[in-house]
Amino acid sequence: MNFKHFLLLILLLSSGCSDRVVKPVEDTYHLNERSVFYELKKWGFKGRLAVSDTKESWTASIEWTHTEEKDALKLSGPLGQSAIKIILTENSVILDRGEETVLQSSEINAFIEAQLGMKIPINSLRYWVLGLTHPDKSFVKLADGFEQEKWIIQYSQMQQIDKQWMPRKLKALQNKTRLKLVIDSWVL
Repeated sequence: MNFKHFLLLILLLSSGCSDRVVKPVEDTYHLNERSVFYELKKWGFKGRLAVSDTKESWTASIEWTHTEEKDALKLSGPLGQSAIKIILTENSVILDRGEETVLQSSEINAFIEAQLGMKIPINSLRYWVLGLTHPDKSFVKLADGFEQEKWIIQYSQMQQIDKQWMPRKLKALQNKTRLKLVIDSWVL
């Protein structure tokens, strides 16, 4: 079997494995109906993340697990290479690159920006991935999302998980910084 046939076989096999219902955001995303998701005590997802600005860009697989005590994120490159683990609590962030030194800070967003090389509003992102606004910050509602903290959050696809509509594709934009997230699977 040559390489082209192998890729075609993989594509055909993977396309038949999904029973997930995905719809455009205009049919499924209603910000004013999402307040129930503030009450979620545990959730998680796996997906793909792309971040870019004028200086650099990077992509990673992402696994995010949320509990009442903390958020645990794992970012990894192709085939799990260069894994970074981020533990986010109410007042601090811990970053582990798999080296002997584990870094910690109480300045969450500034620390993440310094370590990852780009501004990523991780405190708010934990709400945005659920299709919610950060509850302590003002926002402006948009047709396909909202604007908050000078970031434009847009949802382009939602997926049905246990009778709930959860984000599948979202973008966060601020000036020249772009964050794109595709969520492949949710655990609620």
